[in-house]
Amino acid sequence: MESCVQSGAKVINMSLGGAGTSTSVQTFFTQLENNGTDVLIVATAGNGGDTSYSFPASYDSPLVMSVAAVDINGERAPFSQYNDQVDIAAPDVGVKST
Repeated sequence: MESCVQSGAKVINMSLGGAGTSTSVQTFFTQLENNGTDVLIVATAGNGGDTSYSFPASYDSPLVMSVAAVDINGERAPFSQYNDQVDIAAPDVGVKST
């Protein structure tokens, strides 16, 4: 992420996550916030189908957007995390795109 920010990225997409937090990542986000860095980190809410937190999506930072998944009917995808850190849901299961 640091390399992306240094290269001028305004949006960083991260389709990854895990249960563990990192003090260094939280510190990095805090530094970005304190410096007024104009960047959005978009990350998957997780694929466990429960309310557990997945990181980096669940860091409590205004720079991070947590994205859940919905199916073709607009319902939560069975595998998608759902918790108080989820900001938005995106089309996934059975949704055709070009």
